[in-house]
Formats: sequence, structure tokens, C-alpha cells
Amino acid sequence: LSNLMTKIINIFALIMIPVTLACLIFSKNIVSIVYERGVFDSNSVGVTAEVFGGYCIGLFFLASNTVINNVFYGYGDTKTPMYVNITNLVVNIIGNIILIYSFGVKGLALSTSIASIVAFVVGMCLLRKYVIIDTRRTCNTIIKVFGASIVACGVPALVTNMINLGNIMKLLLSGILGIVIYSVLIKLLHVSEMADLLALIRKRIKK
Repeated sequence: LSNLMTKIINIFALIMIPVTLACLIFSKNIVSIVYERGVFDSNSVGVTAEVFGGYCIGLFFLASNTVINNVFYGYGDTKTPMYVNITNLVVNIIGNIILIYSFGVKGLALSTSIASIVAFVVGMCLLRKYVIIDTRRTCNTIIKVFGASIVACGVPALVTNMINLGNIMKLLLSGILGIVIYSVLIKLLHVSEMADLLALIRKRIKK
């Protein structure tokens, strides 16, 4: 179970970290494609993009928290997830009160992500009662993935900004280029979870 949990969290990092960075960098383009029409003008796009980015920060932690809670439930422990969720709620409420005055509506999104991060840290600490996560392996994977994600998201952003493209073409080109760069870097950095992820995908396709 320890090995499985470590692998799952690392796979989440492999997927969620680049997605998070991509959403942060291209948030205005994404929101513009989905919403910008009629009275939803460029100013509305800017505000919505900031809120969208604030929520995206917590993607990895939100996904991991779901799996962590399931481990507690698997051991018949329903109290610990309740305490973690109460902590999440309290941090979120306090964060809303504080951050909304400093950052406005995007402070609400940022507060939600911060609460998810706190819940993740608390959950991981309490999880040691049942499962010992290989934190060294996880931290090593996260560092490699984060580095590869910065390059894979940054390079396409620089390239597409030098070319006069519409939002759809910009996202499409950036996505293709980013996936290629990210895949190459992950392979060069020997992130073993990529093989696990590909095996899961192949298994799903066969079904």
C-alpha cells in the first residue's frame, strides 16, 4: 500500500503540475475562448482568468486529498478525514476573510487552493499512522516534474507570443509543442512514473 500510494501521488504530480502551470500561463487565452462574447469583454476575461488561476493552484493537492481520505476509509477510520476536512473548511473561511480584502474575488479562489494545500500536509502527516509514503522519492519526482513543466510551458508561451496567432491556434500549437517538450524532458530525467502512467492508459484503452 505504501508503494502504491507513493506511485499514485507521483502520477498525480506528473499530470497535475504541468496542467496547473499551463492553466496559469494561458489562463486568459482559455477564458477568452470559452467566455469572451457579448457583454463578457476583455476586462471580464482578465478578472475571470485570475480567479481561474487561483483555483488551478490547488489541483494537485485536491486530487491527492481524495486518495488520502480513501486510505483512512479503507482502514475504517472515518474520524480522521472529518478532522482534515474541518481543518480545510476553517482555513478556507479564514483565508476568504483575509484574502478578499487584499486580492478581491481572486482571493476566494486562492484561499480554496491554500486550504487544499494545508489539508494535504495535515493528511499526509496523519496518514503515517497507517502508511509510510516514500517522501524522498515523491519530492524527487515533484522537483523533476516541476522543472520539466516550467520549460514545457514557458517555451511554447515564448514561441507563440512571437507569432501573430488567434487564441485557438495559440493554445493548439502551445499544447502540441508543450507535450512534446515535456515528454522528452521526463524521459531524459528518468521519471519512472511515466511508464506507470502509460501502462494505465494502455490498460484503459484495451478495456
